[in-house]
Amino acid sequence: MVANFFKKPMTMKIPSVPRLFHEHKETSQDLRNVDIFGQPFTSSSHFPPLTPGVMNAMCDVVILHHEVIDHNEASPDSTNEHNFHTQRRLYDRLHAWQDCLPKHLRCEENATPGPRFLRKVFPPLRDAQT
Repeated sequence: MVANFFKKPMTMKIPSVPRLFHEHKETSQDLRNVDIFGQPFTSSSHFPPLTPGVMNAMCDVVILHHEVIDHNEASPDSTNEHNFHTQRRLYDRLHAWQDCLPKHLRCEENATPGPRFLRKVFPPLRDAQT
């Protein structure tokens, strides 16, 4: 993840093992923030809220950035037609990922540390109205 923030090629490959943290499969339910004990976060909670699914979203972003950085390293000629189409495909994948983010992972809907960090790492590609 650190190499991703500096926009440099990663020295380690993306792991092929499954993600071991809990993932909520039911995206139709309205997920709420939890405290460090997994209980619903309330105003009386003493610790920052945790947002379910934020770690999976971060992994998705890092994998997409890894692919972009790898492609740009391998194909520095931006005038090449094939290179342009590959860059456009990667950009479209980033748009699709961002458009599929559930409400609880969007900073506009849930201004807590997890979604705020996600937005900082991966700012919106376009306005929410488009």
